[in-house]
Order: sequence, then structure tokens, then C-alpha cells
Amino acid sequence: MLVAAAVAAAILAWFLERTRFGTAVRAVAQDPEAAHLHGISLGTVARFNCDLGAALSAAVGILVAPLQEADAEVGPAVGVPCRGRRMLRWRAPGRPSTRRGAAACRASRSGTGAARRGSPPSGGT
Repeated sequence: MLVAAAVAAAILAWFLERTRFGTAVRAVAQDPEAAHLHGISLGTVARFNCDLGAALSAAVGILVAPLQEADAEVGPAVGVPCRGRRMLRWRAPGRPSTRRGAAACRASRSGTGAARRGSPPSGGT
């Protein structure tokens, strides 16, 4: 993994220092307005930077994945048992999984829950 990281860093450094597009990337990073006046497409450089970041992230994921242990309980509310025939209940992250949690969430958003606790409702002046 360390060898792959060193090779990727060396290739990236070579690319940024020795190629014409690498010079354009550095120019946009230093002064976007001046780079645009010199005819460098800011959108193209931005897309390249985004794609490069995604590729490097994917490479890290590929290199680190064999070192990680698989866990079925990753994330909130994955595989939460519920009543009835359904074995699993799936919900969006950040959403309460119980009726009591949903009521508390609505109360906190509307300010009524805060007023009951003795503090001023949010958004008030």
C-alpha cells in the first residue's frame, strides 16, 4: 500500500510539473481569472480535478478494502427488527425509526417541544 501511494504521488508530481495540462491546473489554482484570460478552460480543469480526486479515492478504497473486516451492522438503522411480518425496516439516514422519535423530531422543528422545555422556540425574535 505504501509503495502504491509513493508511485501515485510521484506520477502526480511529474504530471503537475512536466505537462502542459499540469501547468494549467497549477495556474488555475494560483489565479483563476488570469488563467481564464490566458485561454485556460476553468470548467475543464475543474472536471479534471474532480475526476482525479474520485480516481485517487477509488484507488485508496481498493487498496484498503482487503485490510478491513466486513460488518453487517454498518450505518444507522440497518437491519432493525420491527413488528409484523416484515423482518427488516429500512429508513433514510437521519430519519427517526419510531413514532415517538418522529413526534419529537416534528416538535423540535416546529418549536413546540422547545417551548415545553422552557426555552424559546427556534426562529423567534
